Amino acid sequence: MQINFRSLLLTVGIAGHSEVSISLILPVIEAVIVLFLHLFVYRLERQDFCWLLLFCFNLHYLLSQANDVHWRYLAPLAALLCALVLGSSYASAAARALVPKGAVVPLLLIGIGAMLGFKLFRIPVRRALVGPKLLADVLTHRGLSDAERVMGSGEPEEIWRWLYPEESDLRAVRYFRDVTAPNDPIFAGVQDHSTVHFNNLRIYWLCGRPFGSPWFQLEARIASEPDVQKQIIADFERNNVRRLIIDREQRRAYDLSKDRRYVGSSLLDHYIFSNYSEEIRLERYSVFRRQ
Repeated sequence: MQINFRSLLLTVGIAGHSEVSISLILPVIEAVIVLFLHLFVYRLERQDFCWLLLFCFNLHYLLSQANDVHWRYLAPLAALLCALVLGSSYASAAARALVPKGAVVPLLLIGIGAMLGFKLFRIPVRRALVGPKLLADVLTHRGLSDAERVMGSGEPEEIWRWLYPEESDLRAVRYFRDVTAPNDPIFAGVQDHSTVHFNNLRIYWLCGRPFGSPWFQLEARIASEPDVQKQIIADFERNNVRRLIIDREQRRAYDLSKDRRYVGSSLLDHYIFSNYSEEIRLERYSVFRRQ
């Protein structure tokens, strides 16, 4: 049922050439489907209802970031959900015979233990403690943005270096903040926009500057398409974008693509190199200024 709803929504969005807020609509649809199942198909027990809802939200997260790094969070939830279903009172007789009532929790622990045997699923203890420390710091210093915490006059606190460990990023952002005014729109791009996979979005909120284009998040087969690049160029002209920061060590789109032959449009790259000149190189980043 979820697949049918997703397909219908995406088909309508593509057919109408509209910008549907998928990130908001899909979780709402998932919640409605689970609620419909609970009210009109079968009354779920409270714990099963909550776990199913959590699984659906994580399923949406997986489909929005479908790669090896993100799917690992779904596997333990899927195992837990299966165990709860097989051990629930409304499971079929065949299902209950397959997994004896007292074996659900041990099997679940064995399964999770087997997952933890793979490096992909292991989380270092030090990293697991970072979240509570960051939350405590946020509650202690309320109202401060990440830019104020990390890019302030002094060195950022050690705990925030877990989120922003790349010193090259911070040096580039410091320079960019020095040469731009708070109201100057900026753009964070890559060396080759025809094979872009993603760009460094942290630059935007650390700089604390407005977007030079609504297309600030660059993704493969979207930002690499000519229609989108034409819109970005028009935004540069309309918003008078004076400076760009370009990541010269980008990750190529075909690294995670089945079609390694895919190459998108070079319109944006030609525009940048025709209208901007390199002002400075800061390790992996180049700052370009309009000529």
